[in-house]
Amino acid sequence: LQPDGAATEVERLDLDTDQSLHAYHGEDHPLFGLGLDALVTGSAGQGFLQRLARHDVQVLITGEPEIDKVLSLIAAGQPLPPAPAHHH
Repeated sequence: LQPDGAATEVERLDLDTDQSLHAYHGEDHPLFGLGLDALVTGSAGQGFLQRLARHDVQVLITGEPEIDKVLSLIAAGQPLPPAPAHHH
C-alpha cells in the first residue's frame, strides 16, 4: 500500500481459462509457485479452501468489491465485510 492507502500492483499473472483454479487440478499450478500468503476473493467453496490450505495460502472472503478498500482494512487489522453465501 502507498502512504495514501492506494494499492500498487507489484506483479500480474494472467492465466488462460484452462488454468483457472476451478479447471486446473494439478498441484503444480502457477499460483502455488509465487509464494502467496493470502488470496482475496468474493466466494469460495470448501474444495477451494482446502486446496489452498494445503499450500499454506490463507483465503480471505469478502463482499467488498474495491481492492484498495480491502487492502486498507487488512493493513489496519479490521474485519472484512462478509460476502454473500457461496452456492456451488
